[in-house]
Amino acid sequence: DKSVTDAAAVLTFENEIDRIYIDAPETVHVRDVHRSLIIRSAGFRDLVVWNPGRAKAATLPDMPADGYLRMLCVEAAAIATPIVLHDKERWIGTQTLVASSS
Repeated sequence: DKSVTDAAAVLTFENEIDRIYIDAPETVHVRDVHRSLIIRSAGFRDLVVWNPGRAKAATLPDMPADGYLRMLCVEAAAIATPIVLHDKERWIGTQTLVASSS
């Protein structure tokens, strides 16, 4: 495991990607040529972004060989500081996705 700082405001990728963003913004935008997605989260401080890329996608039984070209996983997470609940405690976290044509 290694930790690096990514100061870029825009993330682009062409190959496999598997990143954890600590203290990520509550709202992120995913854009490609024909569509965009706004992802909002509450109750989570971190964000995971991954795509298996060509080689790993070919080994996944539930993904077509070219499926990596049409998917990007962006998930709200609590990784750096896990959420721990004790008896009768409650926690609420949400992730909202809003899709639109570009």
